[in-house]
Amino acid sequence: MSLATVDYAVLNRQDGGNSINLGYSIAESEHVYVNSNHLPKRWSTHFRTHRYFILAEAGFGNGLNFLNTARHFQQHCSSSQQLWYYAIEKTPFCLTDLRRILSSFPELSTVAAKLIEQYPARFRGWHHLQFCNINLILIFDHLEHALKQLRETNILDDAWYLDEAPAAAPEA
Repeated sequence: MSLATVDYAVLNRQDGGNSINLGYSIAESEHVYVNSNHLPKRWSTHFRTHRYFILAEAGFGNGLNFLNTARHFQQHCSSSQQLWYYAIEKTPFCLTDLRRILSSFPELSTVAAKLIEQYPARFRGWHHLQFCNINLILIFDHLEHALKQLRETNILDDAWYLDEAPAAAPEA
């Protein structure tokens, strides 16, 4: 398996084209998120008593953490088990940039193609994408507002990926 990274780039983002460091690798995503949350082990015990696992992420970005998590979920879980992945993103990438970025990760090409095929227009709100037994809810909104909505819906999460926690991104 190659460990692709994307070079530093200036991309056309909804917030006016900020520079974003994309020198982030699949290995880093696995270490920081999948392995640190002990997901394969947690899934094996969780699904003994539950039908679905809920994971939320503050900061979807280029989707690498989602794609990597989806790949691991497909490897370790049966088709009857479900992953519900809620991702909050204030400034989503445009489809052209997302396609270009994700092409740098051939290991994730199957799931990435499904993401690109369903990627919604960059309008504020909740967007439901489905990948067999994986449901991705993309929430394009300010973090504070999206978290309030999640609390109001009583969605109970089993794990969090905190890319852009409020302390790290006070204007999110």
